[in-house]
Amino acid sequence: MLDLIGMAILELQWPKTVRLASQTSPTMITFSPTTADRILKLRHQVLRPGLPIAEVIFPEDQDQETRHYGAFSQQGEVICCVTLIPSTWHGEAAWRLRAMAMAQGWSR
Repeated sequence: MLDLIGMAILELQWPKTVRLASQTSPTMITFSPTTADRILKLRHQVLRPGLPIAEVIFPEDQDQETRHYGAFSQQGEVICCVTLIPSTWHGEAAWRLRAMAMAQGWSR
């Protein structure tokens, strides 16, 4: 299953911009590949608040095969992020999802 999710994400045409309807006004959000550095602050704020930022830096972050994705507001704010790390599952190639985070105020 994770392999299917990873492949679906990798095969999307990037960047992908969508319009979200909200109670106040529509919001445009762009989903795109990104770097670990660009999503590090959000990871830290959501996943390990109060701990050193080193707690959300993974050895695989800089590997060429690792994939980082984010959703960004029109102002460039990182709304959410995920990192996919190549792995294996039952002896087959798969993707391990790490560091999924969403900025406060963006979830229902």
